[in-house]
Amino acid sequence: MTQRPSTSPQRGFSLIEIMIGLVIGMLSILTVLQLYLKGDIQSRVTTHGNDAQVSATMATHELGRSIRQAGYGLNAFRLLGCSLTYTTLTDKASVTLTALAPITVNPASSMVPKGDANTDTLLVVSGNANVTSEGDPLTTTPTASGTGTAFTATTHGYFGAGDWVVPAPLTRGTSCALYMGTVTSVDDGVQLSTSANNATTSVGADAVLYNLGSAPSILAWAVRNGQLTVCDYLRYQCGLSSYTSNQTVWVPVVSRIVSLRAQYARDTSGISGSTSRMTGVADTYDQLTPGSSNDTSSIALACRWARVIGARFAVVGRSQHTDTSYTATNPTWSGSSGAAIDLSNSNTGWQRFRYRLLETTMPLRNIIWQGSQTTYQGGDSGC
Repeated sequence: MTQRPSTSPQRGFSLIEIMIGLVIGMLSILTVLQLYLKGDIQSRVTTHGNDAQVSATMATHELGRSIRQAGYGLNAFRLLGCSLTYTTLTDKASVTLTALAPITVNPASSMVPKGDANTDTLLVVSGNANVTSEGDPLTTTPTASGTGTAFTATTHGYFGAGDWVVPAPLTRGTSCALYMGTVTSVDDGVQLSTSANNATTSVGADAVLYNLGSAPSILAWAVRNGQLTVCDYLRYQCGLSSYTSNQTVWVPVVSRIVSLRAQYARDTSGISGSTSRMTGVADTYDQLTPGSSNDTSSIALACRWARVIGARFAVVGRSQHTDTSYTATNPTWSGSSGAAIDLSNSNTGWQRFRYRLLETTMPLRNIIWQGSQTTYQGGDSGC
């Protein structure tokens, strides 16, 4: 007789077991989603913060590089604070800078049109000549030379074709109005024919010719439409309001910049005394431009500018996208008491962005030694 194999009863999961499994699976999914969302938020926070950091860092670098060279070649007493007239290279416009100085904070809007609300503008000037900044004496009275002026200088090899030169009287005049032109030719007698028109020549044989080099830097800086922009004042009349929206003239350098604030670093020690001199240490930070209507100092204009021994500035970068975090207050910096940062007009819903503020102080290394001299470059008592 054949014996049939025994069979065991078959059984699967019960409904309760399946429901428990589903609950455990759903809880696991919810936990994973929570971790993912937290990670995504943290990633966006980090990314947005990095966006703002990169923008602020790039803007600080560009401004710092410009200011670091400010004043090079134009730190003589005969030049500091004088007005300067010249013709631009590209649009051939006649330009007159109110003051030939290393840096001007918030120059007149006719020179540098205002930028975004609650931001400052800057005008930064420097030369690039590889010669002494003390100038070269003339040996004869300048004469008309075609449409320009002929100068006979003392030092052979001191000038070259294409150099920008500024003649200045040996004795600084009260008005101190100077002009600048380019050297068109140089002969063996160190005679220079320049592009400066003879009608504006106001110096005699007893004068000094200053060489600012073949490519001096005259740069206007402003924050426009949330971008740090720069205008080359040697090429364009940057003061024209019609140029402010022209990105060929006002070139965007760094995007997502919502604030630029700046102050002079001034040495005011002994400024009201009769014998005390500057110490070379910045003890006042403000936006008081030497020679402006608010400047009540009685010392010589050149000394007022020589006492501007540095500049400090702050830039604020903004994230590209909004964030879940909330910025409750405006950022602050060392100069907030005199130049507060206000982002309320930078963007609708500005509190929903992330910001990074960077500030620094740049010494004007080419200026500080000049004002401390007791007798030099036309100064008879130092500053």
